Amino acid sequence: KILGCSAMTVTRAFRQLEQTGLFEIGKTGVQKYLKGKEEGDVLLKQLGDALITPVAETIYVNRKELEEKTKTTERFFSGCSALAQMGREAEEEIPCYAVNKKTCCLSGSRDFLNAETQVEVQLWKYDPAVLANDGRVDPLSLALCLRKPLEEFILPASDSASADEKND
Repeated sequence: KILGCSAMTVTRAFRQLEQTGLFEIGKTGVQKYLKGKEEGDVLLKQLGDALITPVAETIYVNRKELEEKTKTTERFFSGCSALAQMGREAEEEIPCYAVNKKTCCLSGSRDFLNAETQVEVQLWKYDPAVLANDGRVDPLSLALCLRKPLEEFILPASDSASADEKND
């Protein structure tokens, strides 16, 4: 209900997860549930290729229009802007925000024309506010919209730095 998904969508997603063989299926009364057979980070690695981006479309809009037509509680840093907010290195050409496609009232273009006046807006398939924290999208959704390895976003910065050092 919080994500605004229909029962059919949830059932379809449940079945897709069930078919991976990575979950145990249980029942409490009439409610079915999934329980991962592995720890969360292992499951995310195993599911990585099957997970899809939350971004339905990307447009470029005038920064003033974004500020006038959306509240700060409706737009969240995403893409390289979210990485920069997390203290990660990122080449941020222009600010990038995520908004809910269903409630978005912005008129933008698919063409990036002016870095001084435009911002990038990702129109998401679901409301990013549901999972957002500290003004930015959640780490899993961010990894999926950037198509980066999930462990880069799920592990704390200090842990991923030590993991990189171990790999060197």
